[in-house]
Amino acid sequence: MKRPVKIGLIIAGILAALIITAMIVVPIVVDPNTYKPQIVKAVEDATGRSFSIGGDISVSVFPWIGAKIEGPVVLGNAKGFGDDPMLTLDEAQVKVKLLPLLSKRVEVGTVVLRKPIINLGVLPDGTTNWDDLIARQESASGQESAPAPAGEPSGAGPGMDVVIAGVVISDGVITWDDQQNKQWARISALNLDVEGIEPGKPSDIDVACTLESRNPDAKGAVKLKTRATVKLEEKQATADGLSLLVSIDQFAHEDGMVKGTLDMAASLFADWGTGDARLRNLKLKLDGQSTSIPGGTVNLSLDTTATANWLKKSFAADAIALDAKASNLRLKDAAEQPMSGALSLKGKALSGDYEAFKFAADSLDMKAEAANVRLGEASADPLSGKANVTSGRLNIDVKQGDVEARELKIAAEGQGAAVPGGKADVLMTGDLALNWVKETFALKGFKLSGLGLDVTSPSLEATGFLSKPMAKGSIKVAEFSPRRLMATLGMEPIATTDPKALEKFALDARFDATAQATRVESLTVLLDETTLSGTASISDMTKPVMTFDFKADAINVDRYMPPKTDKKAEPAPAPRPGEPGAPQEGELPVEQLKQMDIDGKVAIDRITMYKIPLRNVTMQLLAKNGVVKVDPIGLEIFGGKLTLNAMTDVSRPTPLSNLGLKVVALDLDQALMTLTGKSTAGAKLGLDVNLAGNGAQYRRIMETLSGKLSLLVQDGVYRGVVLEPDRFDPEKGYVPKPGDESRNTELRDFNLNFDVANGMARLPKTDIKTSGPADIAIRGQSYIPDQALDFLLDANVGPFSVPVALKGTYDNVQAGVDSAELAKRILRAPLSAVEGVVGGVGGVIGGAIGTITGGNQTKEEQPKSDAPAGQEKQDDPVRGFFRGLGLEPKPSN
Repeated sequence: MKRPVKIGLIIAGILAALIITAMIVVPIVVDPNTYKPQIVKAVEDATGRSFSIGGDISVSVFPWIGAKIEGPVVLGNAKGFGDDPMLTLDEAQVKVKLLPLLSKRVEVGTVVLRKPIINLGVLPDGTTNWDDLIARQESASGQESAPAPAGEPSGAGPGMDVVIAGVVISDGVITWDDQQNKQWARISALNLDVEGIEPGKPSDIDVACTLESRNPDAKGAVKLKTRATVKLEEKQATADGLSLLVSIDQFAHEDGMVKGTLDMAASLFADWGTGDARLRNLKLKLDGQSTSIPGGTVNLSLDTTATANWLKKSFAADAIALDAKASNLRLKDAAEQPMSGALSLKGKALSGDYEAFKFAADSLDMKAEAANVRLGEASADPLSGKANVTSGRLNIDVKQGDVEARELKIAAEGQGAAVPGGKADVLMTGDLALNWVKETFALKGFKLSGLGLDVTSPSLEATGFLSKPMAKGSIKVAEFSPRRLMATLGMEPIATTDPKALEKFALDARFDATAQATRVESLTVLLDETTLSGTASISDMTKPVMTFDFKADAINVDRYMPPKTDKKAEPAPAPRPGEPGAPQEGELPVEQLKQMDIDGKVAIDRITMYKIPLRNVTMQLLAKNGVVKVDPIGLEIFGGKLTLNAMTDVSRPTPLSNLGLKVVALDLDQALMTLTGKSTAGAKLGLDVNLAGNGAQYRRIMETLSGKLSLLVQDGVYRGVVLEPDRFDPEKGYVPKPGDESRNTELRDFNLNFDVANGMARLPKTDIKTSGPADIAIRGQSYIPDQALDFLLDANVGPFSVPVALKGTYDNVQAGVDSAELAKRILRAPLSAVEGVVGGVGGVIGGAIGTITGGNQTKEEQPKSDAPAGQEKQDDPVRGFFRGLGLEPKPSN
């Protein structure tokens, strides 16, 4: 700012020198033009520049002492700045009243400058075209500045009043050419009209000009009007009724050109002694357009009263009202409906320190709305919505990195295809504190609601979020319907057997998390009628260490199963042993198991799965250093108890897996009643399994399985069935007699003890004694890797025992009479007894196996039937089994 002032002083000094010289010469000579050479030489000597006066000099004496210089008046430019002069002037006129000078009052008439043209420039090395003038002025000032003798006044002396009637500048031009920064600007058509310049008195000011620049490229115009008062002694100035209008015809930016207008009205007060400034009744309007958004307009308005102190670097504003609107905005090449929006900001008070970048606002209220907004591509689905942000108190300290928002409230609503469910309303409240320098964040009394969700948190805190993230707090999600939420979000609902499932969910938890570890405490989850509670943690994310301890009261898993359909799925053909797709394909995830470090517990009071009720379910999972243990799983099932222990050790060169399973006193009667609704058999079942296998591939584990497997049957009973020879008819098979329904066939306690070696489970011949004359013997083997069965069951119900072969796989058991073995036995028994025994035993045993496993007999081994066509299907093994027990099952749909 200093250099332009000096330039102005130099130019003013030159003009004043011309005028004063002319005024002195007038009384002496008649024609002042005869002294033009002396005047020109004096100016050239003072400036070191060329100087010329092209027109006449005229003077007046009474009642005004004045001079008028007609141009062109030309002051040459400094060396290196081209041929264009630094100053050109068409006319200069000034006059002073004579008589008031006698009373130490200077009354200057209207000072007139017509078509002043000023060229200012900077060379690439930073040299300006006024540097030489400043140097000469400073040199001359140093030679002439001698202290005045004591007691002598200097200058005009105190008490001299100066009054200027006005200043008129017309058609002025000021050009700025900065070759160093490659910038160029010009003020043209400069017209200045100032009426009345007197200390302490108002002056009317009217200014208008056009503007043009390069880098950036811009064109525009400025108009300013005001009534200004300057009080030098009080060091104060006012500008009342200030009106500023800036018109921008073009302003270049990366995407095109902007044009618009800025209209401002206000009253200004400044005190340069105290540094105070006031801007009263500020009204600011901005209207703009851009070629990058054809037809689009932006409108902005501001209404406030503001104060500032430039010494204290502070400011304040009252009753702020800011409004902005945008309409008819289109993306490039977009033919869709144009976008529009509006923003409104109001505040009770705004204050701050602009040097320290500290700001504060009270009762802040911001509203925004937008329509047809497209995110990303022009063809994206449009969004529309509204938002309202309020804060009782907002504090911002940019240097310290502080942001504090008390009583913060954010309400938003949106519509559009991209919004979940087509429409969404969200409300958030709380007190926010953020410091991005210290990397701290706190949210107190947080509440969030929307989309049917209500989330609250008394406290959420975070630190080091840009370096070492840490967060802690509590969160509560009030009960809501996941099913309704999915519908709101436009998601396909999850199909469940129970259509009322997924209707309730709630969450309550405290958490403490870092980049390396997370811990969740006091966790409570509600899912429909199930309540889960517990704790969980995970640490060392590179090699996660997990712990958990969960407890649940009751859960019915069947409710969440996919619903049954009327369409029956055709069973896939079972793969043959050893064929691709056979069971036990794949291998253990060895590397993942080595990385696992888990210590977890689960306890569930009641759980129902596949209609099977389980009670007091407990599980402990341990994994560390490549050893994974389930030790144990315990539960109560059908009146009995089950305990399972399993281990896989992948830390060895060859992984080792073992399984221990023990079932005690499982009630078969209870199981049948639960699963089928009927029971004709009962027993207390026990199971004891101890197996181990080696390898990483599942099939290899099965191939190396070795150990023991034992099935214990106690208190076995078969109700309504009497296994005696006279109950078997050659044509009808098993035919009960009256009273049989109240009789039972009891089985004496027996064990099926399997020896397992290299995947082969062998069962030695085991006799099963009954309370009747019929006994049963079973022997055989199963190759576990292929799930293959090869058993022979002997039913001794008459003159010989009937051999029944059990073959197939675990999911496709095939039962039928062993024809080769049977032929041998027939030769040793009366033919009349054979047919009834074979038919009855085949029906009962085959039906029993088919019912339990869902398998079928092989076609070759199916007992022949004499039933007529169409009836043979009714006498399948399953139906034969139930019919043999006196129960006729209903036809399946």
